[in-house]
Amino acid sequence: MVAATTAADAVLVAEGVSRTYPGPVVALAGVDLTLTPGRILGLIGPNGAGKTTFARIAVGLLAPTAGKVHVLGREVRLGRREVQRAIAYMRQEPQLFADLTPGEALALLGRLRGLGAAAARRRAAELVERLGLGPLGQRPIAALSGGERQRVALGAAALVPTPLVVLDEPTAALDADFRAAAWTLIRELSERGSAVLLVTHLLAEAQAVVDDVAVLVGGRLRAFGPVADVVRAIDRRLRVRLPPGVSPPSAPWSRVGGGATRRGCDLLVAPEDHPASLGWLAERSALGGFEALEIRSPSLEEAMAAWLDAPHRPDRPASR
Repeated sequence: MVAATTAADAVLVAEGVSRTYPGPVVALAGVDLTLTPGRILGLIGPNGAGKTTFARIAVGLLAPTAGKVHVLGREVRLGRREVQRAIAYMRQEPQLFADLTPGEALALLGRLRGLGAAAARRRAAELVERLGLGPLGQRPIAALSGGERQRVALGAAALVPTPLVVLDEPTAALDADFRAAAWTLIRELSERGSAVLLVTHLLAEAQAVVDDVAVLVGGRLRAFGPVADVVRAIDRRLRVRLPPGVSPPSAPWSRVGGGATRRGCDLLVAPEDHPASLGWLAERSALGGFEALEIRSPSLEEAMAAWLDAPHRPDRPASR
């Protein structure tokens, strides 16, 4: 795992952030995170893990029960406008100007964010085009579908550069075609220098976009670091796909999906069996070779699924 980022380098620093509700219900328990400029941090975990609660605390819409969040070195508190001006926030259920069209709403928000009238109109028109909102014509936001409103909200978050961008499930309601455009836009936010906190459950797509991930389970931070490091910490098994007609040796390799298919035989190889499995593959290759062979580490989605489905999940410490 990488070394901890210093507070001096970070846009966002969370120290021991906890949130409880009457019951008591623990939504967050002692979460420590840092996020630096130009990086995308994916906040992931099962439903009820505390992801949205953390996002709301980070932008100053909810107060922590304990701990602190700092943005650009200043503590985030309810109603602290000088901090909130440094943040663009897209909530999970967007609240927009219902009577305005997407272009009108984005142009108005651009003015509120400090753009001149002409610049706000140009930026709004650009985002309307990129997010496929042009065909909606003069329809007011109140008449749009959930996915269409979500595209407008993402455009609002991307209007002007801000040090911190917090996106809560920004692509959850989007069709596949629009999700691709949305992920490109989110990546561009970091490329222009913003630190991006991304709450998402679409792990397969997010893995190609995020730089780091923080895994929340039951309000606790279980792992934190670059995607590859976190995946290895969660699941170190290899995924091996043997080509059709090739059977594995008598070894404790777990078959996936009931064994052989027309695509071949999918196997999981535990860390302690890596040397034997790779040795067998090398011998088999020397004898006749493989027309096709795939050996890879688990994806983030596979690693999380395996970990959350385990009957006795370890209380993994944060990794950085």
